[in-house]
Amino acid sequence: MKKIFIVILLVLGFFILSSVISFILGTSATEFGDKIAVIPVNGVIITSDAVDPFSFGGSVSSGEVVENIKNANERKAIKAIILEIDSPGGTVVGTREIASAVQESEKPVVAWIRDVGASGGFWIATTADTVVADPLSMVGSIGVTSSYLEFSELLGRYGVSYERLVSGESKDMGTPFRPLGPSERERLLERLEVVHKYFIQAVAENRDLSEEEVQKFSNGAVMLGIEAQEAGFVDELGNFDTAFRLAKELSQSPDAEIASYGGRSGLLDFFGGLSSSAFYNLGRGMGVSLRPQVQMPLLLAQ
Repeated sequence: MKKIFIVILLVLGFFILSSVISFILGTSATEFGDKIAVIPVNGVIITSDAVDPFSFGGSVSSGEVVENIKNANERKAIKAIILEIDSPGGTVVGTREIASAVQESEKPVVAWIRDVGASGGFWIATTADTVVADPLSMVGSIGVTSSYLEFSELLGRYGVSYERLVSGESKDMGTPFRPLGPSERERLLERLEVVHKYFIQAVAENRDLSEEEVQKFSNGAVMLGIEAQEAGFVDELGNFDTAFRLAKELSQSPDAEIASYGGRSGLLDFFGGLSSSAFYNLGRGMGVSLRPQVQMPLLLAQ
């Protein structure tokens, strides 16, 4: 038992040490020559800084990404930014925070969709100056969906009742202890429609396309990178080398080197990145998470 405890401590110590070294090397103010910042947007996008260490897919804090983008803009040696995107999306607010930071960047930004750039991840990619995607990456997922658990009948079978005490008629809307009322369902559908339209408008504006063109792909389905290029959502197909080349061209820095900004990930990502396929079928488009007695956070998730 003692040996296992020591091994766990060593692994955690290695994680902490490697993170510190990565941070120092990636964000040091003392540097020579031109640099291209590589900022990861990997995992579910959240607004909280408290990243879940046991998340299978990992998560990324919008605040961390925004801070990295600002830091890259402040460093004279940084000539351009590459956003390494591998994300099924996340919260609307977190997505918009990152998207705004990209749009406000004074330095060229290249978005590279490595594996998945869906919903919120896709929205962020469209704000970049150039979008690169692997030919077989999963791109798009412009759609809206809402789902929630409702098990009032199950509770009834076991003699458990929901004693409802609220000061506002819709205060507990979305609680799993009672079904949605007709007016509540209609209200949610209207809200989803508003978000869906906003999503379409943002993509159309970012990619210089008409809303009608984007509307054709707004059913929530994902497309391959090659299909996304044909639709006008991706500029070039390729890998990191392609994105790196474009970043150097946009910034006119042919001799630039890489400056990595390490991202935080879940502990289980250490064991082989088993989560890549986990996000393949997490639904489609934008979702709304319904929670009892709290404001419902909007989600942009594949």
